[in-house]
Amino acid sequence: VTEKYWRLLRLGVVPVVLWPHEHRQTMRVFLPTNHSVLFYSDFASPAALAQQLAAIDADDRLFERMISWKFDADI
Repeated sequence: VTEKYWRLLRLGVVPVVLWPHEHRQTMRVFLPTNHSVLFYSDFASPAALAQQLAAIDADDRLFERMISWKFDADI
């Protein structure tokens, strides 16, 4: 995990990560919460991912839930 990942999180971006599915559990130690990123492998297609991104963009409460850790954590 590089500084680019942490920089995105500090900016309030919800990153889409391409970590291989088999490494997900290992990589979770680098996540502020289980809701702070989107895993590309969770989606059946790029269109499904795009629909989720549009839903996050349209729903302030959903977006706030995904970045709520920012107000309670120090990274």
